[in-house]
Amino acid sequence: MFFRSLLPEWVVFLAFSFPAFARATCSPPQFVAPSQFETISTPKPTIVWTPVASAQRYEVSIESRVPEGEIIQRVSSNVELPSFTSPAPLASDRAIVSVTVRTKCNDNETSAAAERVFVLDMRNGCPGLNGLSSKRIGKMLRVEWERNPLVDRVEVRMFEGASASARQPESSSGTQIVLEIPENKVWVVGLRNHCRHALGAWQWIE
Repeated sequence: MFFRSLLPEWVVFLAFSFPAFARATCSPPQFVAPSQFETISTPKPTIVWTPVASAQRYEVSIESRVPEGEIIQRVSSNVELPSFTSPAPLASDRAIVSVTVRTKCNDNETSAAAERVFVLDMRNGCPGLNGLSSKRIGKMLRVEWERNPLVDRVEVRMFEGASASARQPESSSGTQIVLEIPENKVWVVGLRNHCRHALGAWQWIE
């Protein structure tokens, strides 16, 4: 080969003895979205990264967990395009999500992992109760709110006594609920909306 004869002997030796020197390395991708430590309110987020020219596919691993608590969801997949949308909700309230993506260039070559951490806060994805009001009628408490088409139901919890022990939670798909008030005890009522894939923030009546 004429071209080969023009190269210095050490270049020929490296190129033909160690093929990795003669081609591009299998590089990890660079994340585009979400941003590092970003807070989002989408239960099935789409992860996006820059394409790698030598990639055959990408190995994606996602883990969501309660902050400093148990694991909520684990998802793993192999994809050909430089993006991935979780098929399962990663949280219904709040979670820390860790993502790793590796470039798979061929059966024997995989890049180092690109890592990304972000926060899912579904409380930002479901509105609060509007027009919240309460009226005491004897030993009963009637709580009312405005209807919201984004809300499936309203969760209601009453906490009573010095220990703030919680009663069995109740819920309403309407615009009001009637609760029995405990006698001679301090009490507080918490309400929050349940949307399709998210929870609203707690709101309180004392």
